[in-house]
Amino acid sequence: MSEKTKLLELIATIELPSCEKFVAADEFRANYSDIKLWMSENFQKKFLGKIEENVEAATLRIHKLLQGSRDPEIIGGQEETTLYHLFTLLMKQAGGESGLLLTNGRANIFFIRDINGELWAVYMRWSSGDWCLLAYPVEDPDVWLDGFLFVFREAA
Repeated sequence: MSEKTKLLELIATIELPSCEKFVAADEFRANYSDIKLWMSENFQKKFLGKIEENVEAATLRIHKLLQGSRDPEIIGGQEETTLYHLFTLLMKQAGGESGLLLTNGRANIFFIRDINGELWAVYMRWSSGDWCLLAYPVEDPDVWLDGFLFVFREAA
């Protein structure tokens, strides 16, 4: 793929506040009744034990993928996000309401480090009345489909 090929189109930005401490297991469990949520076993294993401390306020940039691509091509110098960022956006659309995230069955992808510090593509989509959360290694050879959204943190 040529370096001139544009993969991502910026469609929105959002400012998120800082967070002193985000305990994934507590937050997902405490809000479980407010979120229609299904989490894959892999997501639970890699992320529910995660604790993020001193997450700085951030601007998130939401991009639409313009053509099918793999993670390394998409990441290309973009800044990863945190589980706190994903959760904050999820809570804004907990019941599948319209908003910045897609709720039409297409995926919203975040690049987040797991409990061991490994980078994963976290796949989140609204389907059949539930948010589905799955985790894929960034080395996965599968191609993400055009029209999916990718969320990155704006560089400081």
